[in-house]
Amino acid sequence: MEQTSRYLLFLSRVAVWCFVGCHPRTKTSPLPGKIPTVPAIEFTKVEEGWPPRPQGRTNESDVPWTQRPGAFTASQEAGLRQSALQDTQVRAALGERFAYITASEVEPDKARPRSAGEPIPVMLTFYSYSNNVAVEVHMSGQKVEKVNRREAYQPPEGAEEIKAAIALALQDPRAVESVRNMRATAIVTYREAATSEAGHRVLHVSFSTPPDYVPQYYALVDLTANKVLIFSKIAENGGVR
Repeated sequence: MEQTSRYLLFLSRVAVWCFVGCHPRTKTSPLPGKIPTVPAIEFTKVEEGWPPRPQGRTNESDVPWTQRPGAFTASQEAGLRQSALQDTQVRAALGERFAYITASEVEPDKARPRSAGEPIPVMLTFYSYSNNVAVEVHMSGQKVEKVNRREAYQPPEGAEEIKAAIALALQDPRAVESVRNMRATAIVTYREAATSEAGHRVLHVSFSTPPDYVPQYYALVDLTANKVLIFSKIAENGGVR
């Protein structure tokens, strides 16, 4: 029994030695006496181009790129748009007043990838102000395959809509002369369900000045009703005056 105990004690010591030898203590370095100062990085202003870039940058070079073969181009987009607007089904869905939003390639079926000679399937998105509904037009080549009305859907604002909303806001009699020299941007927004404009195509237009471009005036423009709902100055605390 005593011999067995000595043997077990020997094995435990060997295990401890192996563990210590295989897992050396981690060497630690002393902490610096002074916290390093984070370098201040300043960026270029909006007038110098977008996006902003670090000032004082060096060794800057352009990265060459080539367009992917068979990629969907801006000229193809313009052609598809014209073809879609000549379709009677599309025109009926859009009505007299509408705006073009965007175009996007439709992801092909993984089980049946598109061949090299097959036309790119594209979906064109419009917003009908006459019918107050988003309209999606599926194209195959120059042919309209399907027209889909998406009720209660608000797609992201299109370039045409931004331009129209800003122009409408500037025509409002409440617009002061100073905003005409300000930078204007617009983004789609929503009206409360209790208002008469609920579900309409409404854009929030902001007017700002350099260098920080903090909005000073704003307008809510109802493109469905073709009118300005609100035009107001923004207070310093972010409220409305």
